[in-house]
Order: sequence, then C-alpha cells, then structure tokens
Amino acid sequence: MKTNFLKFIKLPILLFLLFCFSFFSCGSDSKTKNADTTEKQEISIVEEKKEIEVSFMLSNVEDDINGTESTITAVVNGEKVEVTKATNCNVVEKQDYESMKVPADARWACACWWAGAGENFYAIKKEDKVEFYGKEVYEEMEEEYDKWELIKTLE
Repeated sequence: MKTNFLKFIKLPILLFLLFCFSFFSCGSDSKTKNADTTEKQEISIVEEKKEIEVSFMLSNVEDDINGTESTITAVVNGEKVEVTKATNCNVVEKQDYESMKVPADARWACACWWAGAGENFYAIKKEDKVEFYGKEVYEEMEEEYDKWELIKTLE
C-alpha cells in the first residue's frame, strides 16, 4: 500500500515541476522579444525626424477700397501653404522685433496696418515644426489686449 501512495504523490510533483519550468522559460523568452521590439521602434522614430525647411512669401494686391490685400504664404519643404490674409502688410526687419514684442529668435515677422488698426504676425521654429502667431493691434491699445495667439502650426 505504501508503494502506491508514493507513486501517486510523485506524479503530481513531477507534473508541477514540469509546469513551473515551462511557465518560467516562456516568460523569459517574451521579455527578450519585447526588448528587441522596443529597440527597433526607437530606431525608426529617430530616423523619421527630419529638419523642416520653411520660408514665407508676402504678396500684395492693390485694392481701391481697402488699400492693399496681402496674402501670407508659407513654403514648407517645397509645398505652398496659405497661412492668412490681412491688409497692407510689410515685412519687419530683425532690428524692429523688440519694439513689436516679437521674440528675438523668430524666423519671420510682418506688420499689417490700415486706417488705425491692423495685425502683426511672426513665425518661430519649435523642434521639428514652425508655429505662426498673430495678434490684433490698434491705436492706443491697452497692454492687457496685447497678446499673441497661435494661428497655425506648420509641419
């Protein structure tokens, strides 16, 4: 009777040990595979980042009633994108950025003015994109309303 009992106990212990071995060996393989996959994903993300090339064009068309209608166009990596339209726009030189409250590292800026009011715009590069900001301006403008707003993000 003792021999049957020992045989009966050995079989479950053997099955349990076999189960533990297979369970833990599968777990270590999946961790290795995940590490390889993650590494490959990081490499592909780095390869996808490219430097953005952007320039701006300001085209003005004379209008007898409203002055000059201006169209601001960005050329992003060779493709033209219309950013906005305004009235009577002129490109602003870098030395005038501070007086217009344009960040010193802005890539481009313009001022648009007609009959006592207008809009100012600037573009600044942030990582792999260019952000285009604008604000309304008018005579005797109060400081609390003198704020730039993001108009468009160019990628």
